[in-house]
Amino acid sequence: MNIDYKAELQHLSDISQKRKLRPISKRDGKYSYIGEEKFLDCSSNDYLAIAGDSSLREKFLAEVNIAELGFSASASRLLSGSTVLHEQLEELVSSFYYNKESLVFNSGYHANLGIIPVLVGKQAVVFADKQVHASIIDGILLSGAKLYRYKHNDMRSLQESLKKYRRNFNNAWIITESIFSMDGDTANINEIIMLKEQFDVSLYVDEAHAFGVRGKNGAGVCVELGIDKDVDIIVGTFGKALASVGAFVACDSVLKEFLINKARSFIFSTAVPPINIAWTKWLIENVVPAKMDNAKILSLLADEFRALLINKGYKVLGDSQIVPLIVGDNDNAVLLSKQLEEAGVIALAVRPPTVPVGSSRLRFSLNAGMDSADIRKIVDAI
Repeated sequence: MNIDYKAELQHLSDISQKRKLRPISKRDGKYSYIGEEKFLDCSSNDYLAIAGDSSLREKFLAEVNIAELGFSASASRLLSGSTVLHEQLEELVSSFYYNKESLVFNSGYHANLGIIPVLVGKQAVVFADKQVHASIIDGILLSGAKLYRYKHNDMRSLQESLKKYRRNFNNAWIITESIFSMDGDTANINEIIMLKEQFDVSLYVDEAHAFGVRGKNGAGVCVELGIDKDVDIIVGTFGKALASVGAFVACDSVLKEFLINKARSFIFSTAVPPINIAWTKWLIENVVPAKMDNAKILSLLADEFRALLINKGYKVLGDSQIVPLIVGDNDNAVLLSKQLEEAGVIALAVRPPTVPVGSSRLRFSLNAGMDSADIRKIVDAI
């Protein structure tokens, strides 16, 4: 029987879960424009306020030869798409982590979808936090491994799962994010490492929302905690705080070589264009170190925002630059988002299946270009 696509779309509309695209016409610092209308943008991942900084783009373009770089790699890395710039960026990222080499992927989704199936395999078991990103879940499903999802950030739940199921498998992995994208909280990685050692499992940490804003050189939570040497796989992205495109994995040299030969999303994708690689490398070398003070200001701003909302009696989550305001009901979340838009603030409603039923929310991704006046404006509008 064929799927009734119109009926499915109508059902999504009826339960306030239908999405639509919202084209942004221009970015300017902390603001985004829809048409000619200006909004304070709280739904972007531009944590360090790089994407909207035209002066940075102008400085980069003045320093590089665009014609020489080119706008396309024109081939996959294993054919003729791997440039000296790709290798230089990988060497730069590798220098952030203890005894690791890095490999660039086209996106965080490409990375998780390519890495997990080949490193885990069908005979393995994966213990994953219930809040890990969809790309991680898809990678695990592609692997064919047995999956057990422990309660979010609950170390007792993880320990119980390990006690119950670890002994049945030779190959076992724990997979978590460092900063969770929907709850905005930080994983208990130190405790996870203790369990990793106790139960002899490998550890995979996705630093997508931490890379650029946490740790020395913005290398993430694992570096901040000084435990990157104890993590087998670290994944980070360039498309959030770094305002670029692509992602990377940091791992040992054997695993890197194995991924080059086995990860399908790496092998069969045209490489990230050289100009984007050059932009990422330039940002890491010249901009991110100076922006780390902004990252500290961003953290304080998020703390202030949470405190103001809690004082007003609202339920908020997290301890990072991501501040989720829990609304609960789909309709109310959509309504509040529309009311904020009328007040000049973009804060889109996040609804199931992205988050559990009954926990619809407005997810505020703060920007280092914002200040206390912006925070008070948002709180007053809410």
